Amino acid sequence: MLHKNFGYKAVMVGENTGDYPYLEHLPGLEMDFIPNSNSNTNALVNNSINYINQNYQKMDALIMRGLYPETCQILQTYKQKSPNGKVYLYLDANGYWMDNIKWTLPIIFNTLALCNVISTSCYKVAKYLNKKWPPFIVEHIPNGFFNASDEQIKKCEKENIILTVGRIGTAQKANHILLLAFAMIANNIPDWKIRLAGPVEATFNEFIDSYFKEHPQLKKRVEFLGNITDKDILYSEYARAKIFALTSVAEGAPNVTAEALFHGCYTITSDIEAAIDITDNGNCGSIFNINDYKTLSKILLEVCTNKKLLQNAPQKSIQFAKSHYDWDLIINRINHLLFLE
Repeated sequence: MLHKNFGYKAVMVGENTGDYPYLEHLPGLEMDFIPNSNSNTNALVNNSINYINQNYQKMDALIMRGLYPETCQILQTYKQKSPNGKVYLYLDANGYWMDNIKWTLPIIFNTLALCNVISTSCYKVAKYLNKKWPPFIVEHIPNGFFNASDEQIKKCEKENIILTVGRIGTAQKANHILLLAFAMIANNIPDWKIRLAGPVEATFNEFIDSYFKEHPQLKKRVEFLGNITDKDILYSEYARAKIFALTSVAEGAPNVTAEALFHGCYTITSDIEAAIDITDNGNCGSIFNINDYKTLSKILLEVCTNKKLLQNAPQKSIQFAKSHYDWDLIINRINHLLFLE
């Protein structure tokens, strides 16, 4: 977006770990590959530092994702070589992760002091960190969506679908909560189905087999779509779904929520830190306690049978998304914070 809107040369640096199917959707983004470390952390850091040493004179700004010891070493190397260079540290934080970082280590505070911009995608976490880290300022900069045209939005033809998107079956995503909740009320909403988009963890197959053995009548109503790398196909799934469900036990503010809002989905989310952000404080969605599938089932039943709510939901969600999750607005702010202040 810095390249698209402002003409900056944008280069993403890292190991070459395979195909990059989304690259064609990001014209102007360049990629530089460092040698593969074969999962050796020291080698990864050394290769990254070597890249900095060889290229720092070309770099006006360094954007780093996540606060790790490795991040600190790379970031400090850049500032040593280029004291006037800009640094943007994007945390993508959640409370669990932040509470498990060893904040007393000097390297942490020394690194934060070198940053021109520090941000996280969740307002609640940003507020918490601003109390925890004085004198550092943590900006709230959400994960947005960048190519939602009005024509694309008008194509949203809603069906009785509850959609979830992500790494299906990981402990963090807790997808079993949605399936258990749906089983409780499926007979009351016979014309509704669940669609799960994303790669399925092998460890989740045992639960799936057990679930369908106990609820064989749901085999045609719970559909696993697999990993969808074609963005247009994925967006069509959002456009069809009336409800987007997020059951995670821990998240920052995932990209999928902005995608769902821009496609007019009513969002039902677990009470992660960004729940208020995602639902516009309940205006565009509902919140349930983490792992509470019984309460989730009640909310699903109430929402699925509320025709007026679902009729008004797309307009509310899209309006909220345009004002809070539009990357054109977000990148203007990042550009101002990074280069104009």
